[in-house]
Amino acid sequence: MMRRSVEAWREAGPQLDAIRRRKIREADNLQVLAVSIDVSLGGLPFEESMVSRATLFPFGPGLDVRTCSAEDLVVLKLFASRPLDLRAAEGR
Repeated sequence: MMRRSVEAWREAGPQLDAIRRRKIREADNLQVLAVSIDVSLGGLPFEESMVSRATLFPFGPGLDVRTCSAEDLVVLKLFASRPLDLRAAEGR
């Protein structure tokens, strides 16, 4: 499963770059648009069940990204326990 995930991200790279370039061209000002993502490879039992609950989000033309549920994201934030993540989990 991990090998397939890595291969899927590798294949999506050119599509993500094309979308990023198009979005930058479409910007009316000099703002640079960037997208940050966190990737989980599903190594722990919780991560495996989180992936099974994930849903597809239409990120761009022909590109859907599998995202975790809001509840699972809160669990991940609490598990990371960084100040930024704890504030996010608290809704601040």
